[in-house]
Amino acid sequence: MIKINGKTYDLLFNGAAMFAIRDKFETDNITELITENTALAFQRACKIAVIMAEQSELARRWLGHTARDMLTEEELLVSVSPLGIMQLKTALVDAMLAGYKRENNDDEIDIGLTELNKKKAT
Repeated sequence: MIKINGKTYDLLFNGAAMFAIRDKFETDNITELITENTALAFQRACKIAVIMAEQSELARRWLGHTARDMLTEEELLVSVSPLGIMQLKTALVDAMLAGYKRENNDDEIDIGLTELNKKKAT
């Protein structure tokens, strides 16, 4: 989750996000793409954040939630402070790890799947 200009955006690293990142950068190793303290790494972080925020919003809408605004790369580029850059990069890595953990841990409850099953049952 990131907060930009008073709006909160959730980040989702799912299969669609993984492939979109691979298509754009020829790798899905987010940590490698954003680690450096350079303008290029910041631009990559913004692009990746937009992809993950879009996937989160699309998942929300698919589950029947009211549509919210989509995050844009331009908004990130002009709004994120130097400290915010570090927070953004941390949030991206956390989302990536959560995405992989969700796929590999059978003991966890998938809240999205639970909501979907409830919706299908009604």
